[in-house]
Amino acid sequence: MKYKVNTDAIRNVYDGRMTQEEFAFSIGTVPDTVSRWVTGRRQPSLPLLLRICEVYDMELMELMEEV
Repeated sequence: MKYKVNTDAIRNVYDGRMTQEEFAFSIGTVPDTVSRWVTGRRQPSLPLLLRICEVYDMELMELMEEV
């Protein structure tokens, strides 16, 4: 099976709880980077995906979707 990052899942981590900027800073990146992820222009690196999982107590597969 092949997987890709589920941009909706990333958006759901912070949506309604904090701004995109606050989310970005909480995982050690900048808002422009998060914006690129949620618009599908870029994919987050594995270290940043793992950081999201660590900070928000998630499993990696919660951020992925089957292609």
